[in-house]
Amino acid sequence: MQFLKKYAVSLCAGILASATLLICHIFGFYPEQMLAWGFLRVIAYSELFRVISIVGSFVIAAGLVQLGILVERHSKNRFASHEDAILTEGIHDKTRATSTAYESPIWKAIQHVAICIGEPKDTNYFPKARVLIRQAALDGHLTIWGKKQIEKATWATAWKYSDITTKIERDYWSTHVIKSNASVEMQNPNVPFTQTESYVPSEPHGWENSYADLRASEEQINILWPEKPRRMPVLELLNAAEADGWIFLGDKNALYRFTQGLRQAASEGVIEIWGLDLKRSWDMKSAPNIYTSEKIPAQYFKEHWIELHQGWMNKQNCYTCTSRPSQTEPNYYSDLHVDRIQALLWLGGDARHIRDTT
Repeated sequence: MQFLKKYAVSLCAGILASATLLICHIFGFYPEQMLAWGFLRVIAYSELFRVISIVGSFVIAAGLVQLGILVERHSKNRFASHEDAILTEGIHDKTRATSTAYESPIWKAIQHVAICIGEPKDTNYFPKARVLIRQAALDGHLTIWGKKQIEKATWATAWKYSDITTKIERDYWSTHVIKSNASVEMQNPNVPFTQTESYVPSEPHGWENSYADLRASEEQINILWPEKPRRMPVLELLNAAEADGWIFLGDKNALYRFTQGLRQAASEGVIEIWGLDLKRSWDMKSAPNIYTSEKIPAQYFKEHWIELHQGWMNKQNCYTCTSRPSQTEPNYYSDLHVDRIQALLWLGGDARHIRDTT
């Protein structure tokens, strides 16, 4: 049945041709006008022609069936080739879509993670962020690419890395770390970005089996560490300061020195600060639900101070505000926020100098 369905048109054409010739024989009609003179005309009136005609009709029918099979196979092959082309093109499309997955240099990923976890920049170049990225790569949550060292050099001048970027296997990160120089943008990235975590006899210098020019997927980085808002509650900055070594509890002057340093940075335009302008109300707790935040001009801090003690004691940012000592201030700003990146950079720089200066 499947055969009849598949080749119905060819079979019908063959049967029609056979039936036409048979009808001609039954009614005594011979298309002698289609035959040549002489010998062929004699054959047309003979029994041999009847036999040849009948056999020929079936041969024609079989030929038509075979032709149908060939046409069907050719169509299938063309369709299969088209499917293969579509599939191949789809694979190329996916490859093209993922080929830019490692276009983000590792220093951007490190600094992004550092901002998300509130790690200030210091002379160690974001050690916590580098550890988190390494751990994510070891756990298989983050893929890191790099240029593999193609010769095991025994001295720095012999460093030689591949020209192509390849995927670094997960197990590699169980014994190797990301070096601090990977945290900054470099003009020549073909230097070791990785090294062994501890001494290995086969790699006495630590960089004999290293990778250069590390890269990561920006999409994966953003999924693992979603970007935080640019504005940061000032109490969150205090928490980051405590994690960086500031001790506010039990030290009366620590918070004062911190806020004065922050005020100085704000007056110089180093750190932008936002707040709620409370012109008609002193209700700081409900103010965030009523007023909109606005950027405080840098010159404002030349005469006004930053008060964080009440907010720090109550653990509520709405109680952070500005003040003007020894004068009655008809309006002031509350619920203070700072620029996250600017504040963290300041925290890892000038703020440490203030912290270490008693």
